[in-house]
Amino acid sequence: MKQVIIIILLLSGFMNCSFAQKTEKSFNGETYIIENNYIYNKKDNIYKQELSNCEYYRAEEISSLRTIIDGILSKDKKESLSGKRLTLLLLLDKNGLIKEVRFRIPPKEDSPSDLSISIEEIYKLEQQLKKYQFKLTSDCPDIEYYRFNWSYKF
Repeated sequence: MKQVIIIILLLSGFMNCSFAQKTEKSFNGETYIIENNYIYNKKDNIYKQELSNCEYYRAEEISSLRTIIDGILSKDKKESLSGKRLTLLLLLDKNGLIKEVRFRIPPKEDSPSDLSISIEEIYKLEQQLKKYQFKLTSDCPDIEYYRFNWSYKF
């Protein structure tokens, strides 16, 4: 009988654990999902689809993505994030245009549940990034979307 009770207690504790705590924040009519240091626009749905893979493709920057981030984040903000990394998970269309972006941002040192980059800054970054175009080279003409990761070290 003790074994059964232990299993039930373990299962009930396991079920109460939250591995992927989601919260929502809005800015300027856009709602963003925040989940385990990832932030993405709620209306984005391409990442939710099962995407075909392409064995060979290359996405080259036409101009530096760093200029977009440098133009939006203040010098003080970048200094406060010194040594940390912002990772962008991008979905590009066949023309190399960014259609969706997910941000993996470093948590605040003193308060890991708080964002180190504000929702307003995320909104501005997203708006500028969706205007950006990579030079895309691919051996897979039937692929609709390409995944690309890019990082910015502060």
